Amino acid sequence: MSTQPGKVKVCVVGAGNVGCYIGGRLVSGGHEVTLVGRRRLVEGVASRGLRVTSFDNEEVVHISVDSVRVVESIPRGEAFDAVFVTTKCAAVMSDGFLENLGESVSRETAIVMVQNGVRSLDFTREKLPSHRIVGSVFSCNVQEIEDFHFHRGMKGGLFCEEGLPENVFEALISSRLSVERHPPAVFRSMMWGKFVVNMNNSVNALSGLPLRDQVSNPTLRKCVALCMEEAIRVAKAGGEAMKGLYLLPVDWFPSLFRLPNFIFLPIAGKLLAIDGKARSSMWDDLARGRPTEVEFLNGEVVRLGETLSVSTPVNAEMLRLVREAEQKGLGALRGQKPLSGASAGGPPAAACAGGGNGSPVSGEEKTETGESSSESPEGIPAETLLWLLTEAQNAVKD
Repeated sequence: MSTQPGKVKVCVVGAGNVGCYIGGRLVSGGHEVTLVGRRRLVEGVASRGLRVTSFDNEEVVHISVDSVRVVESIPRGEAFDAVFVTTKCAAVMSDGFLENLGESVSRETAIVMVQNGVRSLDFTREKLPSHRIVGSVFSCNVQEIEDFHFHRGMKGGLFCEEGLPENVFEALISSRLSVERHPPAVFRSMMWGKFVVNMNNSVNALSGLPLRDQVSNPTLRKCVALCMEEAIRVAKAGGEAMKGLYLLPVDWFPSLFRLPNFIFLPIAGKLLAIDGKARSSMWDDLARGRPTEVEFLNGEVVRLGETLSVSTPVNAEMLRLVREAEQKGLGALRGQKPLSGASAGGPPAAACAGGGNGSPVSGEEKTETGESSSESPEGIPAETLLWLLTEAQNAVKD
């Protein structure tokens, strides 16, 4: 615990983009922070410190070398007000991770789990039944836009269960972090709502585009809608409620994403403020040659679909594509063929099937300004991706 009145002592385990942003904000608020991360982070912060910025605030927060502690392993025996675990699901569920966490952290300390996906929170509670586990989701994108410069590129914040301690809650607020606390049942529905929205991550990663450009592309939005629809069906089959984090009901998002730009963009502008730097964490992982969390997003839809007897061919195809991009690089996907059993004639030159109903849609659509939707020379073309997903879906129907 911090010895300074009104200040908290926090440890951030797995300090990547989100962890460094949260930790940096807390340091800027005068709180005592320990970041646990890779050697690159330890050596980099020791030599140059951190920078933290936000798209809606021009302030640049400089975190000096001597104002934050950065180590490679979880300190044992220290009394923290909270430990934020910001590693990805795969790390949380890896052999020995939670055992080490449980041995290092007091049972009275709040362990705040900050992951995408829906599996790691229950898994953590099963492994550490005597510890104080608090679920949370971080609803906005953070990217390392330069070495040790962490930038929040969209509107959002931290949504937590009620178990988040009052002094930590107040510390986050005073450090200019948006944070809310909710009863467990409400939080769980928000976690599932974010899970559905996170179906956008894999589409963004494969497109190679910044988030703002990707969601402005009508064809890519149709790809997201197909993935979301399967995720929603799986959630409903499992009896899970879904609460939207962005004002609209989660059920509406597939229809919203299918709207033409002249309707979609004004609505989206009120719901999702995104700057030009924002990209999904999955894109970041592919760009840096790291394993992605696709197994816990699209792969989780497929896994749950098999358990609940819900067909999920679109997410199965997305899972296959991202796995291939992990192994061969994003550029290897530009000449993709559909799944075995689907037609192999290739995507139409000027149109492709959309909406899961086989009806033709325009392959290129103008934005409000009259400009064509952008595509990345590195990513898979939007029409090709929609064609692959639609063919996978139709192969199951046939």
